[in-house]
Amino acid sequence: MIKHLLVLFLFAIFAFTVTAQDLNVRVQLISSQIQNSNKRAFDELETKIRDFLNNRKWSPDNFQPQERIDCSLILNITSWDGSSSFKTEAQIQSSRPIYG
Repeated sequence: MIKHLLVLFLFAIFAFTVTAQDLNVRVQLISSQIQNSNKRAFDELETKIRDFLNNRKWSPDNFQPQERIDCSLILNITSWDGSSSFKTEAQIQSSRPIYG
């Protein structure tokens, strides 16, 4: 019974059209738990994430800068294998303008 309710709930969520809105994201990458880390690599990763999220067109609509969703993304890197595998904790906060 619970399975059926869960499936019905998920179907109901995805049955509606979801619209997107452009973002104004502040990204902070914290790498203080990583020993002997290459600070430049983490700075570059932070910039790439910020540029991707802020410059991507998430919908075909045109939004004014003040209409963008303000977001704060804090990524705390807890471990790194030295090449390409990270473990992170993420905090995401957002606020959106409401027009009546």
